[in-house]
Amino acid sequence: GRSWYAEKLIEFYSKHDPARVSQVEAQLAEHKGPKEELMKKVHIKYGVPYLMECAAPPSEMRCTVYDFYLVHNRDKLVNVETIVEHSKGREDELIRQLHDRYDVERTTAAKQIKSYFSWRPFYHEKLCEFYRQHNPSKLESI
Repeated sequence: GRSWYAEKLIEFYSKHDPARVSQVEAQLAEHKGPKEELMKKVHIKYGVPYLMECAAPPSEMRCTVYDFYLVHNRDKLVNVETIVEHSKGREDELIRQLHDRYDVERTTAAKQIKSYFSWRPFYHEKLCEFYRQHNPSKLESI
């Protein structure tokens, strides 16, 4: 069967560039970096809002690391999938390392993330806009 990324790219290209659907497997094979990075580049190229949900199946750990980097180091956002994958079975250690590396206490980090999202209410509207266009069935869960 096809990989999760192949399915997502086929779905994406079916909407935005149907001629590229037949090239998905080759595109994935040629891409040397993290697949999440490829997904982000494709979205940017076609001017489609990129949300992490587009890139990989969500997990609580992935969302936690994504939220942490969203506040503390946006340059690392494209590496979230790889970072979480390399820490499988050692999730607590990863969280401790992140907090140590960025010199942030866990409770402080949680407050910063909550604060970040509370003053950015337009993200909710952006999510709604994205799901209206790409996956209306998810609107109820936002």
